[in-house]
Amino acid sequence: MKIKRSLVVGCLTTLLGLGAAVGAGFAAEKAPVKEAQAASKTFYFIAGPGWDKDSATFKIDFRDSGGGWLNKRYSMTKQTSYKTAQNETVYTYTASDSTMSGVGKLCFGRFSSDGNTEWNYSSVLDYDGTNLYYRNTSSDAGNPSISKSDSFPDRIVVNESSTPSSSTGRVFVNNYGSGWTDGNIGVRCWGGSATSTSGSVRYGATIYCTNWFQDKTGDDQSYYGWIDIPTNVNGFQFVKLSAKSTTADIWNYQNGDSFTVSDGCFSYIYYASNGWSSGADISKGGAKNDKAYSTLLSRVIESYDTCENSTLNGYGAYGVLNTNIFSHAQAGETSATVTSLNGLSKTIAEHIAGMSSRYSSSSSKIIPMFGPLSDVENSSNVILIIILSSVTLLGVGGFFFIKRRKHDR
Repeated sequence: MKIKRSLVVGCLTTLLGLGAAVGAGFAAEKAPVKEAQAASKTFYFIAGPGWDKDSATFKIDFRDSGGGWLNKRYSMTKQTSYKTAQNETVYTYTASDSTMSGVGKLCFGRFSSDGNTEWNYSSVLDYDGTNLYYRNTSSDAGNPSISKSDSFPDRIVVNESSTPSSSTGRVFVNNYGSGWTDGNIGVRCWGGSATSTSGSVRYGATIYCTNWFQDKTGDDQSYYGWIDIPTNVNGFQFVKLSAKSTTADIWNYQNGDSFTVSDGCFSYIYYASNGWSSGADISKGGAKNDKAYSTLLSRVIESYDTCENSTLNGYGAYGVLNTNIFSHAQAGETSATVTSLNGLSKTIAEHIAGMSSRYSSSSSKIIPMFGPLSDVENSSNVILIIILSSVTLLGVGGFFFIKRRKHDR
């Protein structure tokens, strides 16, 4: 007698599901209740040219709803890892939930370098629980007015080392248009890691500066750049920076729509095909002139030969990478030794072969638990499977029942 495999799988799924439900039911009664974590808010302050000089330090002063003193004045931390796109320094303070109790207003103070001498104070502002971003718009060192917002201006993040990590994907840019040869290209991101500390308010954008190297394409003078950006951002677009540094301004943005982060989006090379008088036309494809040299191949291996089956930063991207880059590797260009993100030092050729093997294995059909996808010929085997599954179910249920009875005693 033949019994369809689907029937066997259905029986097993049902039995195992019942067993899991029984166990979960007993465990749920005694599961500890997790205590809620205290919330916190990070406040951002841009001191502006009128205040941010003479080695000044800054403090945030929380007041009650009537502007009264709460004895809650705290020093703000100068951020060295990023500035705004207008080259303004940002100061921050993270307040706990208990600190914010009773707060209805706030203001900012300018102090001496040791924080002991008060120089100036800003106007007192209402605080409604959402405004976390403040800017001094005055050009003098008096007591200025402060603008507030629920969004943060574009900021430039220090990332010139372009070191890959398990949470970043590497975007490649090929420059063969005028105005790009200085390498001042960045990526503007939003969503995911490019959101505010509250996780819901978009603060604008993040710009990651790039490292550059020249590929061996003869008179073409083609430059490939790479930028490591978080894989959890929602989208990105390319921008032209005034310089490759944290003090750069954004000069121009790419023409057309931005790119949405999706599977394989980092596995292409993005091309800039014109100058930056207004914007750049960006397209994506493979290695320019169908040539891939060790300089480009090494940068790909560094960030993609990982243990993760990910199309954004792992061997899961092999299919697209092979089409766009690996298949265009030039003779003699795969013998260089490269250390990848997973710490393995191999030749480029060995890395590519390893990625291909893991990619092929992950893409192949999974061997069925109970043999090939055909009818199960021996009904006695089916009966044995069902009996064993039933015993397992009874065992799981009995274990939790006995454990509960002992606890009740």
